Amino acid sequence: MAALLKRGGIWTARIHAGGKEVWRTLGTGDRQEAERKARELECIMKGNRWVRRELDEVIERAGREVQGDEAGLLCETLVTCLLRFLDRMPSDRRDALALEFSKRLVDQQSRKIALKDGWDHWVKSSNRSSQAKARTMAGYSAVWRQFVD
Repeated sequence: MAALLKRGGIWTARIHAGGKEVWRTLGTGDRQEAERKARELECIMKGNRWVRRELDEVIERAGREVQGDEAGLLCETLVTCLLRFLDRMPSDRRDALALEFSKRLVDQQSRKIALKDGWDHWVKSSNRSSQAKARTMAGYSAVWRQFVD
C-alpha cells in the first residue's frame, strides 16, 4: 500500500513499484480521496489495470446503448464471464453469492407457479431439448408426483 504524506495541505503518495520508490502528488486535501487516488495510481504503476472501474464504465455504456434484441446475447456473455470468476473464489463465498443471485432472479420473475403445477408447465415448455418417448415421460411424471407429495 502506498504511504501518504501531507505537504502544504495537499496529499502526496510514496509508492514502491518495480524496485523503485516513486513520489506523486495527488492534488487533493481530502484524505479519503487521496487514499482512493493512491490505490488507483499504485495499481497503474504496478501494471495492474483498474478493472472494476473499467467494468463499471462498460456496463453503464451497455445500459444506454444495448437494444432489446441484443440483451439476450449480452446476458449470455455476462454469465460466461461470471462463471469464470466464480471458479476463482473460495467455495463458501461462491456458494453464498450463488444463493443471493438465485434469490434475486426468483424475485424478478413476473409470475410464479405452484409446485404441483410444475410438471404441466415443463411438459408444455418449448425449452426442452428433446421429446422423450411416452414410457420415459410416464417415469418422469411418477418421479415428479413423488417429489410433490
